[in-house]
Amino acid sequence: MDEALRDAAGKVLPISEWYAVKQHRFAEHKDPQAVKLTPACAFMEIFSGVRKTLPLSSARYPASLVAYSRSDYDGWRWWTTWFPDEEIRPAPELGQEIDAFQSQLFALPEFKNLWAMERMCRLYAQPTNEPTEFNLYAETAHFQIWLRLITRERDYNLYTYFFAK
Repeated sequence: MDEALRDAAGKVLPISEWYAVKQHRFAEHKDPQAVKLTPACAFMEIFSGVRKTLPLSSARYPASLVAYSRSDYDGWRWWTTWFPDEEIRPAPELGQEIDAFQSQLFALPEFKNLWAMERMCRLYAQPTNEPTEFNLYAETAHFQIWLRLITRERDYNLYTYFFAK
C-alpha cells in the first residue's frame, strides 16, 4: 500500500527499497529459459572491441552484432522491425533463440504498454544521460543482449541488440 500511494503521488520508492525485496519474498524463476533482465552489463568488453558500421547507418557497433530490432508502441500494441547483419546470418536454431527471447520479453507485464515499460525503467533500469532513455541487459545461451529503452511517445521505444557470444 505504501508503494502504491508513493507511486500515485509521483514519489516512487526504488524497487530495492520495497518490503518484499528487502525481505526476500520473491520466488526464484523456475524456468531456466525465462527472460532475466538486469541493469548491470556483464559484457562491457564488447563495446570497446572491434567495431563495424551498419548498412544505412553511420553508427558503429561491436563486430559481434548479429541482429537488432527496433520496436514502437502505438497505444495498442508493439510493432517491431528486424535488421539482420548482412555478413553474419544466424543459423536457424539461433534465429529461434532470438525469436523466443523477443516473444518472452513482450509477454512480460512490464512490456504490456509504454506506461508499464516507463515505470519499470524508472524503478529498475540503468539510467543514461538522457532522462527518457534507459538500458537493460540479458544473456541467452548464444547471445549477449542490450536493450535500449526510450520512454518518449511517438518514438521508437525499444532497440534490442543481439551480440554473438
